[in-house]
Amino acid sequence: MTKLGTLYRKYLRGSDLTKPALVKILTCAQVQVLPNPAADPTVKWCLFVEGVRDFPDGVPNGILFGPKSEERLAEIFGKVDISELAGKQVVIYPEQIKVGRDQKMAIRFRAPKNGVPEPPAQEMDVAIESLLD
Repeated sequence: MTKLGTLYRKYLRGSDLTKPALVKILTCAQVQVLPNPAADPTVKWCLFVEGVRDFPDGVPNGILFGPKSEERLAEIFGKVDISELAGKQVVIYPEQIKVGRDQKMAIRFRAPKNGVPEPPAQEMDVAIESLLD
């Protein structure tokens, strides 16, 4: 069921992620976005994905990305045509970044290891500590 707070959302946000998630890429396309009502529309690239199980209904599946994320995707998949991304898997994870004076949560990409996302560093530390006990 769709929930309030997601009715006008078109894209996934870093704050939607609580942990890394392995997703399947459906397509990569250019989209027109309006950063704020006073700004002119701008064109961005968007990765549409499926497979994020922790999201509530109504959370969108599009991930807007910029030049740094494009570089990361090229490191993961090589310099392939964007049509070749469909069906491939990638891990998405939240990362805190500074935008101007504000701290924001961004979505970052990394290659899956054996088809499984790595847990965040904090979870890995807890797992290691539990093995040592």
